[in-house]
Amino acid sequence: MLFAGAPSPVSTELLAGDLAALLGTGVDVVDLARAGLELRGRVAGSGRHLHSADEVARVRFEVDARMRWIEFRPVLEETTRSFLARVAREGLR
Repeated sequence: MLFAGAPSPVSTELLAGDLAALLGTGVDVVDLARAGLELRGRVAGSGRHLHSADEVARVRFEVDARMRWIEFRPVLEETTRSFLARVAREGLR
């Protein structure tokens, strides 16, 4: 979720509980403004938009998150490939 301000951990947990009760399934609530780049990019790129109280802020977030993820993703993929190749050669130490 993209909150207007910084939510407290208690309010985030209460919201997750309320949503889980309504939906009948477990729910994770994440403050996207504080989430890592990969999660923000994936949510902006393939997440489902359910509600927006501030369309300008939502669009601004999505454009920023997508652009940063597009720039960073190749770096992350190359780093992951290099790490896995090293582990395959040398094992974990």
